[in-house]
Amino acid sequence: DTSSLIHDFYSTETEDGDPVHLVVDTRLATDSIPIVAYSSTPVSIQNEPLANLFHEIPLELTFAEAESICLRAMQKASESPTSKSISETEQQDKASLLQV
Repeated sequence: DTSSLIHDFYSTETEDGDPVHLVVDTRLATDSIPIVAYSSTPVSIQNEPLANLFHEIPLELTFAEAESICLRAMQKASESPTSKSISETEQQDKASLLQV
């Protein structure tokens, strides 16, 4: 398993040495894209580092306004790909995107 090697590398690249690992399921097997966050605890035997134990940590996703607009537009397009009418809200969303 390469998880410990990856963790060791990113530990040297972060300021506090404790990276958070995000696992994103891109299989599109469901209507959502599952994202799970993990943190690591070192495991040692007789003061010798052996591995890392990864445990799930709480995750809260937040989006900027432009990202939310894009996600809503993609969701609507996937629900009705043949619809050509654009609602007033969609027009406002598109206008907001152009200003960003």
